[in-house]
Amino acid sequence: MLAVLRQLACGMASMRAPSPDIVVNGCFTLVKTAAPLELRFIVNAQPANAAFKEPFPLALPSPEHLGRLVAPGKWLWFKRDLSNYYHQLALPKWLCRFFGLPRLTRAECLAHGLDPARPCPVLLSV
Repeated sequence: MLAVLRQLACGMASMRAPSPDIVVNGCFTLVKTAAPLELRFIVNAQPANAAFKEPFPLALPSPEHLGRLVAPGKWLWFKRDLSNYYHQLALPKWLCRFFGLPRLTRAECLAHGLDPARPCPVLLSV
């Protein structure tokens, strides 16, 4: 749960009182292959996905569609790397309750200077 504690420390998560409307997901970490001293935090959001309605069918454009565009005048094109795009998004407040994480144990709270009486579970807020 070190990853969760780090998220709490930098404001990426918050602690909330237990409630039946909070969806608790699983989470785990993996060692990054490119940086063995760093961890990749992964949320198993299957419980959150099960709480949502089935989405409408979606047809996304492909690069082929861009090649078919015809527009008058000169165009200036930019490309930006989107590999870290989702790390820059914050969850809207109404979605946070769907991204609960497992409770921190009393020992984990005490070991990291957190009050074990504070409400749990942890919610991802970013």
